[in-house]
Amino acid sequence: MSALEPGADRAHSSWLVGVLTSPILLTGGYAWGLTAAPVAALGLRQLATAGPTLRGVLGVIGSGAALVALGMGVVLERRRSPLAPLVGIWGFLAALVLSWLSTPVLLDITRMDTTRGLLGAGGFALYALAWGVPDVLRRLVPEDDPRADTSAPLEARARLPWTARWVTALGVITAIVLTALAWRLRDISRSLLGQALAALLAVLVVSASAEIAVGRRGTELPPAPTRLRRASSVLLLLGLMLALGGALRWFIP
Repeated sequence: MSALEPGADRAHSSWLVGVLTSPILLTGGYAWGLTAAPVAALGLRQLATAGPTLRGVLGVIGSGAALVALGMGVVLERRRSPLAPLVGIWGFLAALVLSWLSTPVLLDITRMDTTRGLLGAGGFALYALAWGVPDVLRRLVPEDDPRADTSAPLEARARLPWTARWVTALGVITAIVLTALAWRLRDISRSLLGQALAALLAVLVVSASAEIAVGRRGTELPPAPTRLRRASSVLLLLGLMLALGGALRWFIP
């Protein structure tokens, strides 16, 4: 029995990692955070200040139920249950509609944040695509396939240099700093756009650092003047963006 325990633990860990890294969970959580989290926050604020109201309670219940339906849908999908789309799609959307209808002030077209609306629509589009991906492509644990080759893994042909870890770590730290700076914005009309741009830049920085870390192995870099000349257009664009940001910061109230 003890010989089976490591395999069982490994299978359980793989299943849990598959749930937590599921594209359905990631895209659904993104859409929920943009469209349902503000409703829950507003409802909790009303409950704390003005006492329990029907709309506040329904908003909190709807947002919470949507989050529960999202998690249950992912778990059922990993178990290949036919109820997964019913819970993960229809239950998730029904709970979201309940939370939105309970807070009509957020549905007022004259007060709606355009950036938040576009990002939320994009999040739901990604959520729909995540449900539409075939199961073969969505499966993150190939060992679950009965036809999988479970023999000893192949040895790597080469190993990355130790500097690759530092380059990747620098990219991750830079991405974290960009995200933290975006959360320091106080202007509500610009904060969401700033966070979206920071998220985009963070993804680009991490991707670039990983590409640089992998590309450093076995390659000869061109001379410094050549590299500087190739990067001149990008550096010029970066300088213009910094100058424009400084002008907007100091000359526009």
